[in-house]
Amino acid sequence: MELMSGIDRFMGRRQWSVRQKLLFGNLFVVGSLFVLCTVILYLSLRQWQRTIEQDLEAAGASVAESVETALNEAVRRYMSDLMEKTLHQATRTLAQDKKDNPVIAAAGKQLLGKDFETRHIGRTGYLMGFDSKGIVQFHPDETFVGKHILKEQTYREFWPLFKQQMGEKQQQVVSHQQPENSRQGRSRRLVLSYFEPCDWIVVGIWYPEEIVRFIDFLSLKQWMGNVRYGRSGVAFLLDTQGKVLLHPVLKEQAAAVLTAHIAALPGWRSLGKTQTVCVQWQEPPEQADLKQFLYLGRLPRYDMIVGITTEARSVFADFKTVRLVTIILLVTGAACAITGTVMLNTRIAAPLWRVLQRVSPSGYDPDGGDGNEISALSRALTELERCALQSKQGKEKLTVETQRRKSAEAFLQIYKRIFDSAGEGMMITDGTGRILAVNESFTNITGYQQAEVISRNPRSLQSGQHGAEFYEQMWQSLDEKGVWEGEIWNRKKDGTIYPQWLTINRLQSGDIGTIHYFASFYEIGELKKREKQIAFMANYDILTRLPNRLYFEQKLTRSLARVRRDGGKLALLYIDLDNFKNINDVFGHSHGDDLLQQASQRFSSLLDGNDVLCRIGGDEFILLLERVENDSLIFLTASRISAVLKEPFILDFKKMYINASIGIAVYPGDGEIAQDLIRSADMAMYQAKREGKNRYARFSKDMHNELYEKLRMETGIRYGLLNREFVVHYQPKVKIATRRTSSLEALVRWQKAGKMISPGAFIPIAEESNLIDEICLFVLQETCAFYTTMQQQGVAVPVSVNISPRQFHNLDFVDIVEDLIRRFQIDPRYLEFEITETTAMHDVAYTLKIMHRLRDLGIYFSIDDFGTGYSSLGSLSKMPVNTLKIDKQFIDDLETNSGIISTIIAISQQMRLNVVAEGVETEEQLLRLDAMGCHEVQGYYFSRPMPSNSILEYLLAERNRPAQ
Repeated sequence: MELMSGIDRFMGRRQWSVRQKLLFGNLFVVGSLFVLCTVILYLSLRQWQRTIEQDLEAAGASVAESVETALNEAVRRYMSDLMEKTLHQATRTLAQDKKDNPVIAAAGKQLLGKDFETRHIGRTGYLMGFDSKGIVQFHPDETFVGKHILKEQTYREFWPLFKQQMGEKQQQVVSHQQPENSRQGRSRRLVLSYFEPCDWIVVGIWYPEEIVRFIDFLSLKQWMGNVRYGRSGVAFLLDTQGKVLLHPVLKEQAAAVLTAHIAALPGWRSLGKTQTVCVQWQEPPEQADLKQFLYLGRLPRYDMIVGITTEARSVFADFKTVRLVTIILLVTGAACAITGTVMLNTRIAAPLWRVLQRVSPSGYDPDGGDGNEISALSRALTELERCALQSKQGKEKLTVETQRRKSAEAFLQIYKRIFDSAGEGMMITDGTGRILAVNESFTNITGYQQAEVISRNPRSLQSGQHGAEFYEQMWQSLDEKGVWEGEIWNRKKDGTIYPQWLTINRLQSGDIGTIHYFASFYEIGELKKREKQIAFMANYDILTRLPNRLYFEQKLTRSLARVRRDGGKLALLYIDLDNFKNINDVFGHSHGDDLLQQASQRFSSLLDGNDVLCRIGGDEFILLLERVENDSLIFLTASRISAVLKEPFILDFKKMYINASIGIAVYPGDGEIAQDLIRSADMAMYQAKREGKNRYARFSKDMHNELYEKLRMETGIRYGLLNREFVVHYQPKVKIATRRTSSLEALVRWQKAGKMISPGAFIPIAEESNLIDEICLFVLQETCAFYTTMQQQGVAVPVSVNISPRQFHNLDFVDIVEDLIRRFQIDPRYLEFEITETTAMHDVAYTLKIMHRLRDLGIYFSIDDFGTGYSSLGSLSKMPVNTLKIDKQFIDDLETNSGIISTIIAISQQMRLNVVAEGVETEEQLLRLDAMGCHEVQGYYFSRPMPSNSILEYLLAERNRPAQ
């Protein structure tokens, strides 16, 4: 199709038949193929010629290199023979002179040197000589005679070669490129030979381009006759004037013809040292079949030119074959194209006219008089398509109208079903307000049936609770915006007045201006009830029906603003029921909720008209005294709160008693905003609890500072754990009898900013903030790692670690210990846990369970600070304890507490337990304890707690110290 379109454009607007287009199309294809083949043959010929020229240049360079090598060898042989003949003749002359007359022989040596000086090699070559000491004996330039050769710049670089020649005393030929003032850049060659009769080194110096004319080229002719390029190419030599010096084939006359042709070539004399030229020429000129290729390459050292000729017909023979095959294929293709054109005319044009007669509509003549089958067929098809399109458009219009009517009916049915089944009440009126239709939800909400309201005005539904102004605004919105919605109260059929959310839309048909009103509504009575419930839940406590924290903070904020404006003061009483958690744990949350309800009722009975009581969560309440005349009213109210709690609470027919801790904060003074005031009252409440509960406390700045210090310390502990500021020191326990270390106690220290913080300052805060678990785990890890180090140094002793109550009662504590033992590969028998009496007796059953699990692993136990708590000896006897530790406070006043110490020692002996006295600082204490039966002590008398590296040095030194 693209080909036919191109032919159409080429032929212009004239209409052509299919036969004519096929003919011209085939002629165009054949012509294109001819042009394409011609271009391909031309480019192939050019490429072939470039390839031949490149091969010819490569062959010429190789021949030139070989010729230069052969010339070098021929020149070397010539000069070697020349030197040998010259010295042989000189030797015979000296020998004859010596035989005839010795005096004449002595002078003959000098004459021989003069003779050598006058001899020339070529045009500018010469002989020179020097003796074995390097003194020049003869030289064409008299200024050199008598001087050492090293003093002459011209020959200084040859000195190593001259010395070698004097040692070997043989003939040698060398080549050297040495620029001279008179011959810049010429290649100079030397032949050296030792002349024994005179003890001379005779040096012949010549220039190859001057000697080459003495060379016999007949020896090269045979070699060059064997050089061939292709089937007809031969190599030859020329001088710089173009004269043939050597040609292996041509005779003298033919060589003269070749010389004349080369001399006639343009630019050949400008041939550089490394340049080549490749030209075409024919010999003789009248014979075209003897056209040849010629290569010329210069040998700069010998001023010669190497040439190669080859006949063009030999190198183009293969290309002629390719050209012949291409022409044959082109002719064959053209013949096939013409034959195909004839066949296509027969098979396409005739059937086209038959198709044209069939597709033409009745009464239509497709022949336009131009004889073009395609144009006629196109006109017939266009007419047929126009008739079909008219028919199709008529059918489509009929189908669209039918579908539109069906769709409208379907939508009407859908709208009716939506209208009837909608959950909202719906009503349609005309422009005068007469009701035209209502749905089933309308009937369900109002109680009116459809027949009762059709054609009536909606005014019959009014409740009478809205004035005329309300309805005027409604109609104004409908007129201006076309819609109104809002809350309205209407009346049902049974007279009930109810709220509803009503939406009215004004509908107007654009063509005839008919107005209708569409109203939809739903009852919102339940929604308004839920809104009230949500508002109550957002601001009140469901259990006690008291205001919650959100409501209280808003109320307190407004009260603070009033006090700032009008003056006066207000007070907050933060109430927390003491030990309320025990009631929930013992009796359950239902009884706890009942107690909270009764407590809130008792607190509410104390309220004045302006006071506000709220429950902020759990067992905590806040009472706001809005108008406080003096502080005595605040403390009186706190006393009354405590008093109302003294009466028992009846829970499931059981009497329960509970107290409260009360924190008091006053404005102005204890906070500027609501949150600060509540926080101050909260801190005061916790102070009351610390003081023993069942009391009240007034907020003070010291409370704030104390809380701030605790928060600062807690933050510091967290940072210290994160940045490894905590370290573990070790204090030895010593046997009195041997004065040697029996075990160590691991003690945590906090090294912050270069200062050591005492455990008494941070351990209580770590226990309150639940950070003690991380500290204890850190100590356990460091202790296990240090035990591994002691074991490697050969000074391993048991190490005891203090376990906090919280960590001991951690459900994962045993698993943590097992993991550490497995990770550090330590012997559990070298690990001892120290727990206090309070920890051990808190839950005896649980304590026994954990201690036995750890003892099964191999870990030992000791009771720390024994005697400061309340231990049951019966329970203690069941525990797998190995050691009792006497607290330091007994050791400090040993004289007064000697009875207690003796009792503890006796108990430990009776129970077969080891006993260790803590805090031993003097020799007197040590001797008294030894006398009482205490055989192991710990304290500053022997050593303070030391870091791991120091205690390791201590143990190593102790091991090397002889026993006492």
